[in-house]
Amino acid sequence: MKNEMMLVWVLLGIIGTIVLIAIIISFAEWFTFFKKELRHLNLEIARTDGSEKEHWKKRKKRLLLSIIPFFRY
Repeated sequence: MKNEMMLVWVLLGIIGTIVLIAIIISFAEWFTFFKKELRHLNLEIARTDGSEKEHWKKRKKRLLLSIIPFFRY
């Protein structure tokens, strides 16, 4: 009985570790995309003027709002 419970806890620990690693990898990929997109938008904002600049500012605002979960922009 004691060995069975120990086996269950070990398996739960292994599964939990795998899930945690998957979440961390997913977050790292998202953060890399976010940084690249933000850098691109800032370069476009600096490069342009007028209505085109407003377009890039709106895209930047949408990107920043995408951080908030369940927020529709």
